[in-house]
Amino acid sequence: MRPLINGRALLMENQADSYGTIIGKILAIWAFIGVTTWSELSSFLACVLTFYILCRYLWRDIARPFCERRGWIQPRGERGSQWD
Repeated sequence: MRPLINGRALLMENQADSYGTIIGKILAIWAFIGVTTWSELSSFLACVLTFYILCRYLWRDIARPFCERRGWIQPRGERGSQWD
């Protein structure tokens, strides 16, 4: 059963967004985050990259070996995994 709006069925498969609408939505999301200039964008991306590198280090060098020693996760093989 399709949802009704004002007594009419809502046809989602026929509602195509134009490129302008999609770009507008993307810009609205960036503005919601607080990125309105190129310098803010570069600062935001640097923050995301730093957070990623920090979390990757903590997982690979601290958390994963601890969990392997406890037996909570299966230890990697001799070579290690490509996706660890």
